[in-house]
Amino acid sequence: MFRVNRLLSAAHDSAEIDHRGIDLKRLLVALSIVLSGTTFAEAETPEQFLTDMISVFNTGDAEGHISHFATPHVRIVNGVPVLQADDTPFVDFDMLRESGWASSRIDAMELIAESDDAAMVLAGFSRMNPSNEPMASMQVVYTLSKQGETWKIVGLSAVAPTPLVTD
Repeated sequence: MFRVNRLLSAAHDSAEIDHRGIDLKRLLVALSIVLSGTTFAEAETPEQFLTDMISVFNTGDAEGHISHFATPHVRIVNGVPVLQADDTPFVDFDMLRESGWASSRIDAMELIAESDDAAMVLAGFSRMNPSNEPMASMQVVYTLSKQGETWKIVGLSAVAPTPLVTD
């Protein structure tokens, strides 16, 4: 430790060369330049994960959407459970668009519980029409599991959309 401190001190005070012929000051400058361009990614939070999932959902990318779900996973909508044991997309984006949907918006999100490997998030969504007006709202409780470094949805429970706008 003493040798390291002495070398760093020498590099700071002047452009001294250590016993191997390395210009320590230049080495430290080069190292700082390299590290300044390095991003140390923080782990994605459950909220960031769900925000990304909605961004992908809004593109209409069925494969990208299903990639946010674990295999298997459970979806409970209006009290009816569905166990999906494969990675077949389950959202019909054509039918959704025909209903007047243009995008979905996160209205609120609350982290209910979180550990290193699991999380529960309550999210409120609105389905938006092409004029960016809300058509329907939905509350969903997501259960997430950390798989490697990535969150995946292992379960969700939702109440069917409630129309917000009537003709």
